[in-house]
Amino acid sequence: MVKQGKLTVSANYNYNYNNSPRSYSDSYRENYEPDKENEKYLESESSSKSKGNFQYGNLEASYEIDTLRLLTVAFGMYGSSDKSNSGGNTIMHGADRQDFAYRYRTDNHGKGSWYSINGNIDYQRTSRKNKERMITLSYKINSQPQTNDSYNTYLDIEPDENKLDIIKELSLKNFHSDGKTNTMEQTFQVDYTTPIGKLHTIETGAKYIFRRNSSDNRFYEAEGASENYAYNENRSSEYRHLNHILSAYADIR
Repeated sequence: MVKQGKLTVSANYNYNYNNSPRSYSDSYRENYEPDKENEKYLESESSSKSKGNFQYGNLEASYEIDTLRLLTVAFGMYGSSDKSNSGGNTIMHGADRQDFAYRYRTDNHGKGSWYSINGNIDYQRTSRKNKERMITLSYKINSQPQTNDSYNTYLDIEPDENKLDIIKELSLKNFHSDGKTNTMEQTFQVDYTTPIGKLHTIETGAKYIFRRNSSDNRFYEAEGASENYAYNENRSSEYRHLNHILSAYADIR
């Protein structure tokens, strides 16, 4: 915490980084159908790796304009982001293991993030004539954005002369997914307190809340080994929802 004259500031921040080692896996499958001698043994090997970070922090500050006016500000956040990649090789051998029916390589990579961000500003004014009479103006905001961007691709599909048949039979489609979502809420508020006579106090105020939820997920497809991505409307979605809330209160004590 730092205090300089009428200004007071405090802050903290933490950052964690994670870099996982690459992991490896293998799989093996044997086909016992008598008419599938040319597609007898399926072998796959793959590896994957990921890295990311998590961070959080906050900041608080106050400024005493004079003995009657006070301004306070606060900001906070936490969240993470990550990246990942994986790849592999798949081959279908015949019964003699000398020839193969098909083989291909996969390459997948993506990145994503999520955060929670909030902040507020408060202005407090005390009456010069009556120290129990006070008005407070407040503004708050909270946002929770998320993103996701990933690619899944098939490469080096062989044999080349049968590539189109292999793509169709195995449904080898490249795809790209790009998604963004967010929930944001803003609050505007005013509060007023004043004594009535010597025995009672009235408290009154009003609040307006604006809330917005949004989601935009776009999906693109391409035939295996192709970079000609086309937008897939059926697998994509877009959503917007708005809320407006207004309230008021009054209390006599």
